Amino acid sequence: MDNKQILNKLRPIYKEIFREDINLSLTTSPNDIGSWDSLNHILLIKRIEEEFQFEFDLFEVIELKNTGDIVNTIQKYLS
Repeated sequence: MDNKQILNKLRPIYKEIFREDINLSLTTSPNDIGSWDSLNHILLIKRIEEEFQFEFDLFEVIELKNTGDIVNTIQKYLS
């Protein structure tokens, strides 16, 4: 699965968690989404785990700074 396909699967998840339309890109970060706080970050991670059927390692979650980091980690688990 390539970056574009993963972003397409992430769009509805971001909309569900953050409750706003987001122009999602690899550089989208908490600075771009006002409701991306620590609680919503955890909800986002859990929802991504459900969608892609894997679990992030705790240290990976700490290192996720933007959507590109999330996409790269998803790709790692899918390969």
